[in-house]
Amino acid sequence: MGDGGGHRATRIPRRGALPLVSLVIVGRGDWQLAHSRVASIVDECVRLRVEIVLARPAASPDADMLARTFPAATVVEAAPDASLGELRAVGMREVSGDVVMFLNDSDALDTAWLAALTRQAERESPASSEVAASQLAGPR
Repeated sequence: MGDGGGHRATRIPRRGALPLVSLVIVGRGDWQLAHSRVASIVDECVRLRVEIVLARPAASPDADMLARTFPAATVVEAAPDASLGELRAVGMREVSGDVVMFLNDSDALDTAWLAALTRQAERESPASSEVAASQLAGPR
């Protein structure tokens, strides 16, 4: 869990690599809802190599259960009374992605948007531009 000390990391895209996409899912509510929402997208996130960060209040009894159930996800805890905005900030401190998406665990999730956003991030990355330029140049 982050210390909330106000330290800001500088994020620099990894030149020559496809961007890492991170998904931060925040929630303060029902653990069954959080579980069902994460379960509905975790396989697609793994397939697309999307980093998953789940941000929950420290008082949530579901944090340990979510960590055990979804080992592909990183579970981080905030103050017990953290607002959704504070949960997003805690999640943001933990991601390593070049592109970060945020969801509330109460949002109905459809994996089609995840694939579309991941494809768009790859198209706009320096790595895809370098590959396209080398293909246009042809054999040397």
